[in-house]
Amino acid sequence: MNVKVLVDSCGDVNESIMKDFDIGMVPLNIKLDRIMLDRIDITPEEYYKRINDYDVPETSSPNLAQWKEAFDKYLQNGYDKIVVVTLSSKLSNTHDQACVAAKKFYPDDIKILDSMQASGAEGLVAVKFRELLNKGYSFEESYKKMESLRKEVILVGYMENLKMLLKSGRISRASEFIASLGRMKPMVTTDEGELIPLCKVISLKKAKKRTIAELVEKADETSSYSMFVTHADDIETAIELKKYVEDELSISKSFVNFMGPVVGSRVGLKAQIVSLIPDVE
Repeated sequence: MNVKVLVDSCGDVNESIMKDFDIGMVPLNIKLDRIMLDRIDITPEEYYKRINDYDVPETSSPNLAQWKEAFDKYLQNGYDKIVVVTLSSKLSNTHDQACVAAKKFYPDDIKILDSMQASGAEGLVAVKFRELLNKGYSFEESYKKMESLRKEVILVGYMENLKMLLKSGRISRASEFIASLGRMKPMVTTDEGELIPLCKVISLKKAKKRTIAELVEKADETSSYSMFVTHADDIETAIELKKYVEDELSISKSFVNFMGPVVGSRVGLKAQIVSLIPDVE
């Protein structure tokens, strides 16, 4: 059976990852000077050059026509099934829209998997799904395994402030945390699909050190992981974080990539997210 893995653009996978793992990308929409397709009409590099021209841009999930176009592209050209890995359903209605589209157009051929994650963590769920298929697991076996494995994904991120996340309503359980921030730098993680405050640190330098410490604490030292570091126009720090994690944990493969315009519009310049997913035999 020929299965296509799709991920929405908030998974922050780039062309190289899509090619290597046979992953397709369905873009969200972002309203800047006009409504643009995330990562297609505007690249991360272009967006970050102009990020200060915008407040908190409006974003929206792909509409039914956009989903149908993506489904047709693969199911009418050699693929038998599709699995769509989406941004956490608690952060966006992208998952719900994908479910509606799949049921309407191809109810027997498409399954939707809520990654319960965002950014590179979502991308890792898509990569791992493809790896399971490549190992010989069936479509259904891979789906069931990923329903379980997605709960073991570790995400730790930091940013200059929570302004954009607050305005967009994308962070939960944060009121007391926000009130105590002052000039501190916020760190976040995911919990049951929600983005929640983790801690606050005095500087971005401290945030880097705390990120490594949190990942080491949360990871199982007897396991190996795949890692994805995504950044908002600060690749030097992303590469530095990647090296530090590789020094501390068993990492089988790792990726570094820009956060796309939709994700970047919510976290701001210089943000970093480090994500881990356990390897599976």
